[in-house]
This record gives sequence, C-alpha cells and structure tokens, in this order.
Amino acid sequence: MGDARSRLNNHPASSLILGCARMLPVLFAQACGEPPSRTGFSIDTLPSGRIEISNPQEGSWGPGEAWEVEEVYRLGSEDADSPELFSFIPDLELDGYGRLWLIEQHDQQIRVFDQVGNHVRSFGRHGEGPGEFTSVVALLWAPDGNLWTVDQRGGRVSVFDTTGTYQTSRRLESFFQMMPWLGGIDREGNFYDVRMNPDLEAPDFIVRFSDLLQPIDTVSVPEHPNGPQRFTHGDENSYTTISIPFSGRADWHLNLAGGLWVVITDRYELIRLAWSGDTVRVSRKSNDPIPVTNEEIDEALERYQWFEGRIDRSRIPEVKPQVRRSTLDDEGNLWIIPLIEGGEEDRIAEVFDSTGVFLGAVTLPVSLNTSQITIRSDRIVAVTRDSLFVPSVVGLRILKPGEGQE
Repeated sequence: MGDARSRLNNHPASSLILGCARMLPVLFAQACGEPPSRTGFSIDTLPSGRIEISNPQEGSWGPGEAWEVEEVYRLGSEDADSPELFSFIPDLELDGYGRLWLIEQHDQQIRVFDQVGNHVRSFGRHGEGPGEFTSVVALLWAPDGNLWTVDQRGGRVSVFDTTGTYQTSRRLESFFQMMPWLGGIDREGNFYDVRMNPDLEAPDFIVRFSDLLQPIDTVSVPEHPNGPQRFTHGDENSYTTISIPFSGRADWHLNLAGGLWVVITDRYELIRLAWSGDTVRVSRKSNDPIPVTNEEIDEALERYQWFEGRIDRSRIPEVKPQVRRSTLDDEGNLWIIPLIEGGEEDRIAEVFDSTGVFLGAVTLPVSLNTSQITIRSDRIVAVTRDSLFVPSVVGLRILKPGEGQE
C-alpha cells in the first residue's frame, strides 16, 4: 500500500461503521434515504452494514473550499560537507512542530530540519552500538512522543527522544529488507511489520506486536480482487515472478482510525477493511480510461526478454490503471495521484476524506513521482529527483480555506 507510515488505531470493526447520527451533515440526508445534493454522488448502507459510496468527477468541495498547495523550501546540495547532500532517503517524517526528520542512507544518519528548511541537528552513524544503525529504513512517532527507528538489517528498533538522544532498543526479528518499509505504530503503541510468507503462492502477512515487540496476531496482506497480477515461472531450484504490464495493484495503508484502506488501482476503488479483514466501506470514482497501445505492450515485453516463463499477452489489460500511487495523511484523508497523460502527470492529487468522500483535486507545484512522501496536518514533505536522479527534498504547505495558517 503506499506510504504505510500512518498510525493504525486498534478499534473493533463495529466502530468503523459510522451511523447516520455521527456522519457529516452533508452525508446525513443521503445515508438516511434523502436525495444526494450533488449530481453523481450517492451513499448506500447495505443490509450487511457495509457502506458504498459513488463519487462524482467534480468532488464535494464548493466554491472557495478547495485546498491549495505551495512550496516552502527545497533541500539539496552538491557540497560534500552540507547536511543537504543526499544519496538515498529511505524515509522521512514530520513532527508536531512541522520539522522534517529524514534518513540519509549513506551515512546512516537522521537529519532534522526546521519548518523552513534550516538544518537543526544530525545524529546516528554506522555501527551496531547504542544509537547506531546497520540499515535504518523507517521513522515512526510513538504515542509517548519518542521516535522509533526501524533497522531491519540490524534486527532492532531503536528509540530516541525529540533531541535525538538514544533511549533504548528492542529486538526485531526480520528475514528480509523492504524499502519502502510497510509498517507502523498505532495510538496504543502497538507495532506493525510485514513478513514474507514462505509459501510463495500465499499472500504475505502483517504482524501486530505489543510495544515490547511481542507478537499479538496477524492478518494477510490485501491482494487484488482478481488475485496476484503476475506471471510466474519455477523449477526445482528457483522461482521467478514478474508483474503483468499495465495490471492493477492493491495498494494498502494502515489506517489512522482502525484497520486498512486498500486502493484498487485499475478500478479506482477504495476499500476500507477492519483489522479482521471484513469490508466495512467501499468508495468508487471513475476517471476516463487511457488505452494501452500495441507499441507500449511491445516495449514492455521487450524489457521482459530475460524472463524464462510463459507470458500470456492476452492477460495484458487494454487500458492503464487509473491510479498511479496513493498515500494516507494523519487526518485519515487519502491522497490519490491519478494517471494523467501530458504535462500535469504526477502534479494532480485527488483527495478523499476519512469516510471515503471525494473532496476534489489539488494542483501540486512539483511532480510527486515518489513513494517517499509524508503528509501531516497542513504540511507535505517528499523526495523528488532531477533528470539525473539526484534526490532532493521539497517542503510544501497546504492552504485550507477556513483554517488558520501559521
């Protein structure tokens, strides 16, 4: 699922199903049977309790309600002594003051910058001692305000306070490295990690741990409704799998208010799951399909000449997935980067609120073709790359009408 740094709050499935009395006023009349106020919008509650939403193209924002995004700073330098010299940034985070915290992989450092991009401090280094890292891949804010760093290769989670002072560490048994890392911490301090299933035909699974990293339970990683979209080839000694060109995915995100959000990229379908795996809400939106040309299929298959297994051309879709990528912010809003061919590619985000209602589209000042992105309150930080793939970090501010801006 996209960016999976969002905090997962462990609530029972029943608390995820919002009744009429708790829904926003604009949804109250629709959920209780009155006609929707906007053309193309509908919301229905099925006998099972599942809520299904159909969204219009224009969204629910009225005049003067749309959000705007502006650039605040950009970090990047070729100076070898500068804290803005980056090799690779596995993860970045924002704290409650809007400060940026990021991982610089080459030096195995955590670097901190203020709201306008000034360097505040750096800490950490290569090593296996307290406060050192082997290969840190993720940053997480725990409920007590401390920063957890996930070092998969080192097999531990290290804890720091907001000054960067080492506090403690916990052993994390891990058997493979994943970037971007797809775990999180919930409001109760439970920790979530993804593990690969030894049965390659079975889905991977998410493990929920206590704050002391004792395993509690597991749930399967969500898959595409049509099953794995891939070609496979195996023999006695090896097993190889590749994604079907232009196929859809099931991008999943640990949800702030409990369970998971799953984005089915070729259907533009947002599915809310309880931790038990039950579907409690489905939100749909349809954009104009973009066809796959024969030339594009030929180019994709050319790149797969190394693959020794059978490629069934008939399984390659006729149209491209409508969603390129997605992420979840700390308020429970889903940000969808749709597929748009032309000059606006990766510079439009379609925002859905925490109930799955499409609010509207936001124009971004930079292209966000990245999995390293974090959205907190009115701030966005993301990794961007130039034509030579040199990384830099951009800090953005979200302007929300009716809300005070600092």
